[in-house]
Amino acid sequence: MEGTATISLDTLDELRKKAEEAETEKKRSDWFVKKLMNCYGFDTEAYDKALKEIDNKRNLTDKQCSKLVREAMAKHLKIVIDPEELKELIQEYIDEEASDEHLDIAKASQKELKQIQVVLKE
Repeated sequence: MEGTATISLDTLDELRKKAEEAETEKKRSDWFVKKLMNCYGFDTEAYDKALKEIDNKRNLTDKQCSKLVREAMAKHLKIVIDPEELKELIQEYIDEEASDEHLDIAKASQKELKQIQVVLKE
């Protein structure tokens, strides 16, 4: 389809405003993903060793190999959480209105936030 269209200046301003808002949200989303990625890492030492042992086994079917890799992952791969990064992420995105505790976390200073304990439940 080719041609031209005419829109009012108000509509143009509205479209520009929406484009700006979309760009702001994209930046915020990108920041969130980056911050989330900084919250965790992997301890792969034992996992890598187990994978090498699996690689050295001969005559494994694809199914057997997949099973051994999944078992090695479940047994040896560790997710390592950075509690300080996690607390900062929580503070940035917490719903202040959900409870008094939520508001307290949202308003906490960096010093106070550093003192709050992170506990991972099983």
